Amino acid sequence: MKRNKQKLSMVLALLITSYSIFCPTQIVNAETTADSKVISSESSKLIEDKMKPDNTKILADDELAEVLTERGVINQTHTERLYDKEDDLNTLVYLDNDGSETAYIFNEAVKYVDSNNNIKDKSNVISDSISNKKFAEKYAYVNDKNDINSYFPKTLEKGTGIVLDSKNVSVEMYPNTNAVANVKKQNESLVVYDDVFGKDIQLQYEPIFEGYKENIVLNDDKVNKFSFIIEADGTYLEKNCEAINIVNSETKKTVAVINPIYVYDSLQGDTPEGETHYTFANSMDFSKISDGKYEIVVTVNQEFLSRPTTIYPVYVDPTIVTVDADEGYRKGIEDLPLYNGSAVAKVSSGANTAGVIGYVDSTYGVGRMLMKFPSLKSKVFMNSKHTIQMARLNLTDVSGQSSSAYVTAYYYGGTPWTEESVYSLSEWVGAGDRIASAQFSYPDNTQKYINLLSAFKRWQNDAAEKNYSSMQNGIMLKNTTSETNTKYYKGICTSESTSNKPYITVKYFYNGVKGARKEPYTYEPNINCIGYAFDVSYDDANRFRKNIKDFENYKNLSVSEALRKTKIEMKKWLDEEFTSSGWREVTNYNDNLKSNEWLVCMRVGVIKGSEYDYHFWYRADDGKWYNKHGWYLASECIEGVVNPSKADSSSGWSLDGYTNFYSSDTVYYAIKAN
Repeated sequence: MKRNKQKLSMVLALLITSYSIFCPTQIVNAETTADSKVISSESSKLIEDKMKPDNTKILADDELAEVLTERGVINQTHTERLYDKEDDLNTLVYLDNDGSETAYIFNEAVKYVDSNNNIKDKSNVISDSISNKKFAEKYAYVNDKNDINSYFPKTLEKGTGIVLDSKNVSVEMYPNTNAVANVKKQNESLVVYDDVFGKDIQLQYEPIFEGYKENIVLNDDKVNKFSFIIEADGTYLEKNCEAINIVNSETKKTVAVINPIYVYDSLQGDTPEGETHYTFANSMDFSKISDGKYEIVVTVNQEFLSRPTTIYPVYVDPTIVTVDADEGYRKGIEDLPLYNGSAVAKVSSGANTAGVIGYVDSTYGVGRMLMKFPSLKSKVFMNSKHTIQMARLNLTDVSGQSSSAYVTAYYYGGTPWTEESVYSLSEWVGAGDRIASAQFSYPDNTQKYINLLSAFKRWQNDAAEKNYSSMQNGIMLKNTTSETNTKYYKGICTSESTSNKPYITVKYFYNGVKGARKEPYTYEPNINCIGYAFDVSYDDANRFRKNIKDFENYKNLSVSEALRKTKIEMKKWLDEEFTSSGWREVTNYNDNLKSNEWLVCMRVGVIKGSEYDYHFWYRADDGKWYNKHGWYLASECIEGVVNPSKADSSSGWSLDGYTNFYSSDTVYYAIKAN
């Protein structure tokens, strides 16, 4: 299968000469009791090693779902596929080597349910093993790892065509000519038929997850009309802007769509000033022959074909995709290119396979794009008990222009829109606050992402308050380099594109099950940091303090050795308090917690020859870290800290005015709630 590879320990000069409020204990007594248990360095190292989580293996690229390798994703972090966290067929979820999770959200279904009711990843690879007896005799290839199958005949001729077969519809389409063309397999997912509409006119077919893509490849301007016969029992056709819907006659639901024609030539590199090397000014019309049988005529813009600047071969790019009639045509990403040119302002471009961002020409005017993400509302990471670390909108530019230009995302606040909407002034001026930009240029910066983290956090907060309006409105994409010069326009693939469709990448982690709580200052011993963080009683917290106090003299140790020995004593206490199955050491602040766990972190500090102490924080379900210094002081929330390992200057790691007193590495424990 083809794959795309791509402590600081602070030096404290002053010694503390008086007792302070410590957590979890006061200054460790320098005396060592006679019955102190001394563990050899070798034995304690063995214990510590057993406490460490196993190293995880990074998945090889060919272990990823095919849709990711097709999008050029090169894996550097994913260790395991989390199938049980994938809530629909449009979403993939992976566990990362730092313990967080990454979700990929696509426009289309990238998985399918097979005949044994198992969910499997879709593949566009074609096979010569035809299991369906109906097609075994006349057909050579099929994409069999899919529930939407495209069958390619051994010989393409009138009466024997390409068949798109799914649970809701079976559509056959063949050229309306007398030509007979034998199939040739070009690669693992592409077949061709030569000389179908005349000499040197080739038809190319390639499965996509929802159907198939056809290219009519032209080497001159002699032919610009192409007739096909389409047969689909129990259906009728209807025009939908520049697309054609195939509609079930009984249910009146659309079961498949033939997308608008996109025509482009073979220009590589920048578009010369004043030239256009693609055209949307094509047509696709149909006429009824009989029930369930129609002629479709594709007409390519002859003026474009005849231009002296057009570079051959020219590609005519129609696609046909199925629609799930049982569940409706639900998309993970919706987008609407908008053009303010007077000649096209009343034409919907929502079915176009690309949207131009920037100045197009005198006909189309300026292009912008609206985009929204309907499935976000149901995603687990939009719950306030998760912290979103990364959110990216991945886009591909197919303009081929080397001039760099910024495509910028804004919150959209205009009138409501759908993919069938046409230009209106209220939409055009609907851009609100800026979110982020990405810089595109050919050939090295055609696949880029726009950082939508701030938007996702805003939408997550809105969702917690049951306010979804901003999320539902979505975003607007504008060219902020130039909307007056064709040199800078960028052609962004839409959700209707056959490849390089936009998709979302979100990295996040679960905050934990324990709620936030406040403890006031008290005049009597209340609870110390270990009792606060682990939610245990005064006596249980005090027991650990006594165990440590009775241990050997930690104040003469280095910080790293004091941490190692503290971890050993922690293991004993945790096993007694929570049992060995009620806790585990994890690697990072964003490690993958179970739904009944919360996270505690620990550091130790040493002023050699004088003091030793340790301290604990815990993370609440609101994603914030909380800690409490000593038995008397009030608890505090460490605002703005996500990663305690990088919070050396925070009050949580300070003691009696000494910044970063607790200067060891940070240790993390996942604790199971009762």
